Amino acid sequence: MRYLPVLVVIALVGVTVGAATSSVARAGSATVTSSGDAGAGSFRAAVELANDNASIGHIVFTGNLDPIELESTVLYDGPQSLSIVGNGAVLDGTDLPGTSDAFRAETPGDLSVIGLTIANAAGEGLEYQVPANASGTKRVSLNGVRVLGGDPELGRGGHGVLLNDQTFPDEAGDPDAEPDPIPPTPDGSAASLDVSVLNSEFDGNGFGALDRDGLRVNEGGAGDLTIVVRNTLATDNGADGIELDERGDGNVDFTVSGSQITGNGSFHDLFPPADPDEVDLDDGMDVDESNAGHVIGRLTNSIASDNFEEGWDFNENDPATSAPT
Repeated sequence: MRYLPVLVVIALVGVTVGAATSSVARAGSATVTSSGDAGAGSFRAAVELANDNASIGHIVFTGNLDPIELESTVLYDGPQSLSIVGNGAVLDGTDLPGTSDAFRAETPGDLSVIGLTIANAAGEGLEYQVPANASGTKRVSLNGVRVLGGDPELGRGGHGVLLNDQTFPDEAGDPDAEPDPIPPTPDGSAASLDVSVLNSEFDGNGFGALDRDGLRVNEGGAGDLTIVVRNTLATDNGADGIELDERGDGNVDFTVSGSQITGNGSFHDLFPPADPDEVDLDDGMDVDESNAGHVIGRLTNSIASDNFEEGWDFNENDPATSAPT
């Protein structure tokens, strides 16, 4: 394994941008007016309407709703891009069974989420799944999104947010494995992922299983992974605060500014493994790039501290065919 040099830029002035919100529904919108799990005016009903009607590209919550207590996953599988304006709404996953996600999007379109809190999910708080036949660039934007886990000792919760373009994401190779690393699975779509995370928070997620992060972005097959993270917190998650995993042919290009990544990786303290020597410990931010491609990283006015292993862990796992920058 080879650690790449990291380009660190020191900015003189930090800028904090408030989360964008909107209380006005536009054409092609469905409005959430109810705090019920289902029924007229509910978030679930709005998503089902978008699933059935490709002209619905926006879901807007009215303000001052009580927390919405989800009883099952809300699934978006429409073909169109979707934007969700939460206006401070809360999706509460306390009653979700098993390892159910709170909100899951399986779509060839893009996804934008603004001003929404997701708490206490049994599985992933928010999951975006790229179709296997996708191409081009898929864009995900999170602004003012908070994904909060519950009591870690209850052993619940997957990734806070999972953006996935890999067929077998749990079969990642361990770059520290002995005697030889297990090669990562390159399966995934031909699409690239372009991700923007602004003014967001991922806290206390990932205690339901090993290797569940605050924010996880998986890119597989041909395609690049580009991500900008600004003014964001990733704190006290079970595994990495933020993990980027790029397999197959493609590059990773990430920018992190004005962000704090602290106290992550305590899953192993609460649930000790049978053989600690066989476990890859978790970091503040972990970037893994495999097969042909390179890594470009920019860090500005950001902190990674009190994490279980490294604060910043940037790995090029295939030096024979990659050119680090």
